[in-house]
Amino acid sequence: MFESLGSLASVPTAMDYYWIGVDKPRQAIERLEGIRERDPLNVRVVVNLAEAYANAGRLADSIAERERAVAMGPNPVLAHAALMTAKATGDARELERSWERLLSVSNAISYPVREYYALRNRPAEARAFLRRELAQPGARVGANPALWAAFFEDYDLALEMLKAETNPELRFVSAMTYWRPVMSEMRRMPAFKEYLRGTGLIDYWREFGWGEHCKPLGADDFECE
Repeated sequence: MFESLGSLASVPTAMDYYWIGVDKPRQAIERLEGIRERDPLNVRVVVNLAEAYANAGRLADSIAERERAVAMGPNPVLAHAALMTAKATGDARELERSWERLLSVSNAISYPVREYYALRNRPAEARAFLRRELAQPGARVGANPALWAAFFEDYDLALEMLKAETNPELRFVSAMTYWRPVMSEMRRMPAFKEYLRGTGLIDYWREFGWGEHCKPLGADDFECE
């Protein structure tokens, strides 16, 4: 999957996706903050900068960027991302506020956000519901269902959803998902480590420098957190 990252990096409009996908959020932040100064109403910058801040562990900055975007109007993508970040903060008030924002744009969303909300304090039921939903013929795979699985702490299902994505372009979107704070427990799984070996990213890091969340252990091994 990562064999062609060099060509992606040569496309200026894709550089922020590139840095987030290879787990180098600090480079993405530097670039996106520069664009924000020149184009403060650019919604793409808001979405990706909030994600890069979160991946770098700057959760307060991620939330602040989300708040800056509220005045720009409803944004389902940002509302969903903000909920995932709020989960990682452990702040119940921030989590509930993020749920409210996501519910306010639920008419533009293809997944059952209201059902998820109703089950938010019943995690075992939420996990069962999510597994039934994703077992249906034609159910979505990839980044979005993986994030919901991680949100409800079903990390085996989260990894399964990421593995199931076969579209090369969407697999890179899934790679951006690996580094979200809500995925931290999944990253510690031995199965994720083995999956990561097959993506080509480990070889990429060994040549171009390691990312934020995985580090080498000697010449042939590594660990993620």
